[in-house]
This record gives sequence, structure tokens and C-alpha cells, in this order.
Amino acid sequence: MSGNAKKHAPWNGVDWYVSFGHGDSRNWEDAREFGFISAGGGRWYSDTLKNLPIGARVFVRVPQIGYVGLGTTTGRAKRFDEAVVDPDGEPIFLRDQAALRSEYRHKDSDSEIDENNEYVVPVTWIKTLPLSQAIHKKGLFGNQNSACKLRQQFTLDYLYKAFGLSS
Repeated sequence: MSGNAKKHAPWNGVDWYVSFGHGDSRNWEDAREFGFISAGGGRWYSDTLKNLPIGARVFVRVPQIGYVGLGTTTGRAKRFDEAVVDPDGEPIFLRDQAALRSEYRHKDSDSEIDENNEYVVPVTWIKTLPLSQAIHKKGLFGNQNSACKLRQQFTLDYLYKAFGLSS
């Protein structure tokens, strides 16, 4: 291995990093309340979210704010208009929820071009935090991908402790 190559720790096969872009097109409080994560507005954003398997343990980070959630995926990524969530033990279409704080729409998302749509993955939350209580520490893993395998040991150790998980 050359001196410039990065050495990654082996992946534990369970833990995933998810970047949740809280803002105009999606809202963290919606995700907490209705049990989901989402990404979209282009293939670059949605493709990695589509890689999440059912049963993945996800650590959710809002960019520039910190880690705000820990949960387990309960379904595969689906377009927002087709997404079903189960916040109170009864499946519901997310699109039909009048209480949503954001629209989950992007430019050309109503077109036949799937890549522009918002995609949603249902999650059963283990623990969530409001943005004001986000977990942030210098050196914690952050990435622009919507989802990727989390294998930075420093981040895993810190988040396990912060979220009350045993290693």
C-alpha cells in the first residue's frame, strides 16, 4: 500500500452513515415524527440512499449541525409519492400527511425522470435529538454522500457512547 492510500477499518456489517439535508426541501422534525430518512433532487443524492438494506442501523447527521438520530431501516427507498411509513403502528402514505413541514419536491420532480425525485426510507427510531441537541465533536465522520458504510472507529466509539449502545 502506498503512503498516500487511506487505510479503512473493516466494516462491521451493520452501521451506516446517513446525511440528512435539513432545509427547504426536507425537515428533520418530519423525519423524527413520521419515522423516515430521505434524500433527492438528483441521482447523486438518491442513489446511495437506495443502497441501504432493510435492517441497517443508521446514524443520521445533519450537515453543519451534527448527529441527530439512530434508527433501523424497515424498508427500501421509494419515491416520496409512493413512500409508506409506520409512525404509530399503522402504515400511512407519507404524501398524505398534512402536518409535514416541507414539500419534499425538487425541480422537475413531477416528471417521468426518477432521478429528480425525493426518495424516502422508513426508519424505526431508537433515539432522536432535536437539532439544538445535535452531537458534534471535531473529528467525527462526515460525508456528502446521502448514505455510506460507517467504519471510522473513533466515530463509532463516540456515537455508541452518546446514543447508549453497547459495542
